[in-house]
Amino acid sequence: MKMKKKLCRQTFTTRKDFIPLFFEIVLLTVFLGLFIIFMQEKDYLRAIIFIILFILLGALLFKNDITLEKYYIKINYGIFYIKVKYKNIKELKKVENYFPGFTTSNIKVCITNKKHKSFLFNTYVAPLDRDDFIFEVKRRI
Repeated sequence: MKMKKKLCRQTFTTRKDFIPLFFEIVLLTVFLGLFIIFMQEKDYLRAIIFIILFILLGALLFKNDITLEKYYIKINYGIFYIKVKYKNIKELKKVENYFPGFTTSNIKVCITNKKHKSFLFNTYVAPLDRDDFIFEVKRRI
């Protein structure tokens, strides 16, 4: 009788570079400043819009992780999350580009999907240890 090793939940932290974080903090400061200005001018609709943008952008700073579940990869980026099933993964490769994704770094791992041929539908993640991430995902495929 062959015993299978049980796959447990594993969480990877994401890489955060200085430049994207700097621009995000500058944008947060601008949104908070505009909220204060519009509150003083009693323009409450615009003030509410900017405080909502401030909260949404602020949430992107804190909850950034990649969790390897039993059947899928769960990528959290602020209030957004995406699930990538292992059976849909075609290829994993290391890339260094500025394509947008659920990352705050240009040092990424590209997860190519079997369903889509275009690079536009690839998922980009930036785990702190790319080699370990790729090894664990390939082991689970």
